[in-house]
Amino acid sequence: MKRLLALTAALFCWGCSTNTQPVLLIGQYGQIFRGTTSTSFSSLSLTVSDGFTTCNAARDGMDSSPEVTMALVCSDGRRGIATMERQGGAGSGGGTVRFTDGVQATFIYGPDAKKF
Repeated sequence: MKRLLALTAALFCWGCSTNTQPVLLIGQYGQIFRGTTSTSFSSLSLTVSDGFTTCNAARDGMDSSPEVTMALVCSDGRRGIATMERQGGAGSGGGTVRFTDGVQATFIYGPDAKKF
């Protein structure tokens, strides 16, 4: 019985870990945001900042499709849609952000974001 309880607890917590990766977002006019993306069994979040403005996005992490879309909200009032393409699982990839003011940005996350 003790082994069954230990196995059940281990399987339940197997999905509890969080994977955090660096993010680099570059706006069409050269604005650079740095931050992190975090994925867990139940959530996916993105936070980036250029030192003045911070932008956040979050969504249900249960979606394992290769393309994910999230609503982005920034501290300066801007909003946008981030579309990210997963490459090599959830640990790396990239995508685009289209803000409601027409500005576009490109971003990468994972090990490649550390190179810049």
